[in-house]
Amino acid sequence: MLNTTCQYEEPFYILPLNWISSFLSIPVYGIAFIVLLMKCPKHFDEYRKYIVIHIISGLLSDFHIRVIWKVSVFLPWPSLCSNGFAVEYALIMFYIFVILLFFTGATVLNLFLQRMSAITKHVENVNFQKFIYFLRYLFYASSGVAIILVVSIYPEFRNQKETKTIIEQKFGTLPGYMWCDNCFFMQFESRLFSLFFILGYFIIICVVTAALLAAFETLRALNSNSLSLSPKTTIIVHVSLLFIPLLAFCLANFIVINNEYLAPFLTLMIEDHGSVSTFTLLITNKLLRKATRKLFLMPENLMMKAEQRVFKRSKNTSGIHVVTTN
Repeated sequence: MLNTTCQYEEPFYILPLNWISSFLSIPVYGIAFIVLLMKCPKHFDEYRKYIVIHIISGLLSDFHIRVIWKVSVFLPWPSLCSNGFAVEYALIMFYIFVILLFFTGATVLNLFLQRMSAITKHVENVNFQKFIYFLRYLFYASSGVAIILVVSIYPEFRNQKETKTIIEQKFGTLPGYMWCDNCFFMQFESRLFSLFFILGYFIIICVVTAALLAAFETLRALNSNSLSLSPKTTIIVHVSLLFIPLLAFCLANFIVINNEYLAPFLTLMIEDHGSVSTFTLLITNKLLRKATRKLFLMPENLMMKAEQRVFKRSKNTSGIHVVTTN
């Protein structure tokens, strides 16, 4: 239990946003599990397992960030503050978040590789596929090293008095609650932590590269010239809702970003990453879209309109030509 000096108040609009987000996320996850476990055709079983695991990773991540850790960021100070159920173990909650990120990365990678493996069984392109699998092994090895690094710096990470003094000199007087253990800062003055952070972004690049190459190899085997909407949008969702917010939090340690609305918005992007990814799968994957339509007895053109809206947003943000067939 926190004493009064360690408690803080979030902006008034955070609670309504969280309620609205949760209200929308819960049915998305519920529909996804019903469709995947009860409405999918038998020939979809193998790929379905990977989708279910991927959705579970997103659900765990959403629940951890929103409920257990309940992280808040108050710019211009790049601190991570917690007032969730496990407030006394805020740093450990960060470690769990890191592990969940690696878990999500693994599920994304396996989704693309399983699809490639199923479609290219009788297609010879051995060297290219070997390189893709090499990236997967590189991802696992790098993730293991990253976890070892972040665990090894736990003792100095926990003692943040010196770090907070440096932050105060750089960004101005810290609010009283930021001196408590439920608030901590990224320790970029530590070489090991800096190496961990750089390695983390290298891991993200490995996942994105391997997923893109697997998608292109799949399409090559299908004799298709354009990247379909489902894999393309999946990649955009993961990059946009994870890579960009984490990069912004990283930059906040080196430059002053004095915007009270930016941090809650970026945090919300990470919190809703799992539900948005799940919704994207439901409306862009042809089999899942048909199963969802049958579940609600919805006309096909209604689901297609929702897919087209996602397509337009994806096209505007990326500028890459895509088609809407899977």
